[in-house]
Amino acid sequence: MVNRTVLAHRLLTGLSRQHLACSADELAEPWQAPVKGRRHAARGGVPRRAEGTGTRHQLVFVDQLMTTLVQVPHELPHSVLGLLFGVDRSTVNR
Repeated sequence: MVNRTVLAHRLLTGLSRQHLACSADELAEPWQAPVKGRRHAARGGVPRRAEGTGTRHQLVFVDQLMTTLVQVPHELPHSVLGLLFGVDRSTVNR
């Protein structure tokens, strides 16, 4: 299990936990809107499955934000980030 409290520490992300939470709230909708639009276009219409079914992302939006905030200032390789977040290197790269 990944300890997200440690990964969200100010020394790694450069942001306080409160600022990180505010940033995640502020960025979530603009990030999700184009993703939903691309999925809608690829499907050619409305979803065929109920909301919440299907494959699960290994890195949710907040985890993706944190990988970026950790990687940029520290220039960690994707393999190290994969170890920190408990996913494969290719997932971080994607």
